[in-house]
Amino acid sequence: MLTAQKNKINPFETKDSPLSLMFNMLFKKYYHAAEQQLVGAELDRYFYVLGLICKHEKITQQCLANCLQIDKATMVRVIDYLTDKGLVKRTPHSEDRRAYIISPTPKGLKIAPKIEATFSQLNKLAFNGFSAEEKKMFIEFMNRMDNNLSDVTSNISVQKN
Repeated sequence: MLTAQKNKINPFETKDSPLSLMFNMLFKKYYHAAEQQLVGAELDRYFYVLGLICKHEKITQQCLANCLQIDKATMVRVIDYLTDKGLVKRTPHSEDRRAYIISPTPKGLKIAPKIEATFSQLNKLAFNGFSAEEKKMFIEFMNRMDNNLSDVTSNISVQKN
């Protein structure tokens, strides 16, 4: 049995720590840094969602939900938040009455370059000391893990039915 030193346990030093814990810790540091960089940008969350909407100019709620792997109800709340802030607008899809097109407002487009620059800067900081090959390998490993876990979750869904 291990003894915790100075009331701190570092999951990165334990070989059997859940990956989800390590990824969650990295996410929290990354997200907190993004919040600090984007203070005064008229939104306090959903930076990446706004960035995606601005990048694609017109995108359906369903496409966003699929991309971000979140359920429809959560996606509606996110879009409601961004709409209430005046950053995006929701219009009915011309070909599908059940769908909505999400597009950025001029106010949203004004914030987008700062969001993009923030994520670029944080990515650069996170990969500080990594070679180009290590960075490429990391992204490939993350993609492989995603595919592996997608296979597992698909199998679980099939087994439940």
